[in-house]
Amino acid sequence: MNKKDFLNKLREKIKILNNDEVEDIINEYSEHIDEKVKSGVSEEEAIREFGDFNELVTNILEAYKINKNYNKGESNIVNDLIDSTKSVFNKTIKIISSGTFKDILQLLIYILIALIICAFVKIPFYFIEDGFESIISPLPYRIYNVISSIVSVVINIIYIIVAYVVFIKLMSEKILNNFELNTEIDNTKKKNINNKKIKEEKVEKNEKMGLHKNDNSFMNFIGKVFIWIFKFNAFLILIIAACVLVAVSVLFAVSVEFSLKYYLFLGAIIGSFGLLLGTIWICEILYRFIFDFEYNKLRLLITFIVAVVLFGSGIGLFAVEVAGLDFTDVEPEYILKKEYTFDTNVINKIECDYCKVVNKNVVKDMEDGTIIVKVYGPEYSSPYYYEHNYSLGSTAATIYYRNSTNKLLNRILDDVKHGKFYNYDVERKLEVTIEGNKNTLDKIGVTKCLWCD
Repeated sequence: MNKKDFLNKLREKIKILNNDEVEDIINEYSEHIDEKVKSGVSEEEAIREFGDFNELVTNILEAYKINKNYNKGESNIVNDLIDSTKSVFNKTIKIISSGTFKDILQLLIYILIALIICAFVKIPFYFIEDGFESIISPLPYRIYNVISSIVSVVINIIYIIVAYVVFIKLMSEKILNNFELNTEIDNTKKKNINNKKIKEEKVEKNEKMGLHKNDNSFMNFIGKVFIWIFKFNAFLILIIAACVLVAVSVLFAVSVEFSLKYYLFLGAIIGSFGLLLGTIWICEILYRFIFDFEYNKLRLLITFIVAVVLFGSGIGLFAVEVAGLDFTDVEPEYILKKEYTFDTNVINKIECDYCKVVNKNVVKDMEDGTIIVKVYGPEYSSPYYYEHNYSLGSTAATIYYRNSTNKLLNRILDDVKHGKFYNYDVERKLEVTIEGNKNTLDKIGVTKCLWCD
């Protein structure tokens, strides 16, 4: 930043103070920068000596007994990131346009290193995505596929934002500052300026206005390291919580839609809303801890209590509603689903993955060596078969069971709409009839239930 940008930004940050105090502070910093410029230092370098801008504002406000967190709103984070991006862009252009070939080559190498670091930032996101997919893997395939796609998009968006912030921070705080020092050091040496006297004259004002450096003792450094470790772990948990928030939001929407279209499960709506509220509560606590925002303890406590009450009462009510459904076994209605014609010179054995009945039906008029296999099943079943070659020239046609998910789901939803829920597992069986003349049927081997004891 140049002098004008710095003073405008500072004025915006401390505008909570009285107008007279703001003007006094702005004048002090303006004079300080002017004196530095007169001694041969550029405006950018003079401003850089103030240290981190946010810490500078915090120290000024603390000197005037103002809460340091008052201006750390979400919009300021975005504004700071935009300002940092502009600064990085301008400084990069300046180095490329006025720097030597060695400076440009070194800058490109540093940028490559920064991009590699951003790539390593992706590693925790891989573990988070895999872990979340493991959690939702028991869900039906289509629901799993939708939720997995949404979570994948959300995680990748978060990663892009995090990687961008890391890259801008590396460029602005670690890389470009060094280049500015390297490119301007020759001019500084030529002018041979001694700033010691100026610094001594400004010590008292600097301490009052927050221009002094923070304590960089070893213990203070260790404390900051531990705080950042905790915040990093909290950030990873926040990412997981955000993914859970997406899934819970989908669950709440599904419960509402299901209740409106099919059968009213008020407990599911209340419980899922309580779970949604609790997830938002967790995300907010983590977010405020990471970015040092103030906590409204009373509001957070009330939110927690409401979330627990809603979730608990919703689960209890849902259990009562489910218990009120009519659970019965159902005798399935079997219809002819598939019909296969086999040559017994090729297929000499019929196996069934999960058959209820396998019958042999003698048809006198059929030719030797030919059989017809008729497969019966529920309306939503979709049987199929594979040929398996065994030792000693034995070949079997193995019939498998598969449901048509849409038809089965529609059947279940239609039953629930009428307050009934059947044991659909009894319908997970097929009935097979093998037709042929007696001589041919005697040569055919049959395995009724391939996976049964």
